Amino acid sequence: MRQSGRAAPFLWPDRNGLRRRWDRIESAVVIGLAALFLVAGPAAAIAAGRAADRAALGQARGEQAWRQVTATLIRPGAQDLQSASGGSTLFVRARWSAGGPSRTGRVPVSPAQWKRGTAAVWVDAAGRLTGPPGAAASRALEVSLAAAAGALGLACALFLAGAGARVLLDRRRMAGWETAWRAVGPQWSRRP
Repeated sequence: MRQSGRAAPFLWPDRNGLRRRWDRIESAVVIGLAALFLVAGPAAAIAAGRAADRAALGQARGEQAWRQVTATLIRPGAQDLQSASGGSTLFVRARWSAGGPSRTGRVPVSPAQWKRGTAAVWVDAAGRLTGPPGAAASRALEVSLAAAAGALGLACALFLAGAGARVLLDRRRMAGWETAWRAVGPQWSRRP
């Protein structure tokens, strides 16, 4: 048995008489899609990473106006006290001011804060409740995940394109085999 010396001989068309035109086209499609991924994969990762970086940077800039204020807890009645799924965090009504009009809403507090009657909350420039700032801390992770998702998305799209091409080429291949069998089949079978 003779070795061809190539790592993947099925990818490159050769002079094999059993290989049909559709087999050679399929090889060219696979090579083309692989080359496209090698060229466009890094570009997709960079574009997705840059978009995520811009979004995280915008979020971080918006968080610069956030500040922490002290909210005064309104002593709840039994109907106003809510626990987060039986845990140690309570959601109670509170009142706070961030330099403008006083606002009221439900804030998460620990039992110790509830006993003290005050809790520290984060608000935006308009005095609306926000969570603690965190976009700057998670920015590198978000950019990395977005870059990986961009390359993975391109890989999935190219895989689906290759699978679609394979289905179409298989149909052509089967039609070619049917035509060839109609020409050769009567010589092989002994029908009266």
